[in-house]
Amino acid sequence: MSRKADVPTAPVTAVPQRPAPDEKRALVEGLFAVGAGVINNACVKLLATMPTSQLILLRAAGTVLVLLPVMIRRGLRRPPPAVIARAALEALATVCLMHALTLASLSFIATVMMTIPIGVMAANWVLAGEPLSPRGRVLLLIGFAGAMVATGPALAGSARGAIFAIISAVFYVTRDLVTSRRASDASSLELSFTASIATLVLAVALGAITEWRPLQAGESGILAAMIGFYILSNLLIASATRARRSTLVAATRYSAVLWAALFDLVLFQAAPRPLTLAGAALIAVCGLGLMCTERRPS
Repeated sequence: MSRKADVPTAPVTAVPQRPAPDEKRALVEGLFAVGAGVINNACVKLLATMPTSQLILLRAAGTVLVLLPVMIRRGLRRPPPAVIARAALEALATVCLMHALTLASLSFIATVMMTIPIGVMAANWVLAGEPLSPRGRVLLLIGFAGAMVATGPALAGSARGAIFAIISAVFYVTRDLVTSRRASDASSLELSFTASIATLVLAVALGAITEWRPLQAGESGILAAMIGFYILSNLLIASATRARRSTLVAATRYSAVLWAALFDLVLFQAAPRPLTLAGAALIAVCGLGLMCTERRPS
């Protein structure tokens, strides 16, 4: 029998993998969602002379009016109790956040908000007994060290601003702890719409004990931009997470302090304080590290 000659094969070289189109899109949408959210916060700060309850009511009412036709087309329904509870907690968090924005810098507020996912993970570990590796515990300590560095009242420029920002973050953490799993069946649009209604009701109640004033020249345009960027931020987040790249999208939230520093400089001529940036960097290292080391199988 004749033997076939061995044909030499060319060595196989590894081809570097490029990010899939869905990953690129999710990353871009996540970054711009964070940017739109910071622009919304900047608009709140530009309207800081307006009574906070009036500002909250106008944004909530505008958001409800924009989303209502979409919700009607999709079919309005009575929200389940978990969605209502989530909306109530988010309304309380929103009121505290918007009041803090009128008092403290954008960079400070962004840094405080970056602690929310770390707080949720720490609370799940301590209260719910969820497993956390030794490396994860070290990362949590780094994150809380960053929070202590970055969130001192002196860095906020206002003790009241710092207090309201921290209370807002606590409400957001509580919202995620209490309702994230029970409300997981609701769409992001339904959650935003229900939260806006709850915020509107709370703003009306607060308006009963505060005096409102007529809009001044130029404020209508800022209000429209605030509502538009708030809705845009929510839509971009919903679109980005639809690509099932939740870890990638979650990582973009840590760009918030960069967006905030930019708008602090451009709009308010306020340079972010070095300690705020240092604390934000520690929080970002903690958050990104936890996403990589403590990722749960889906």
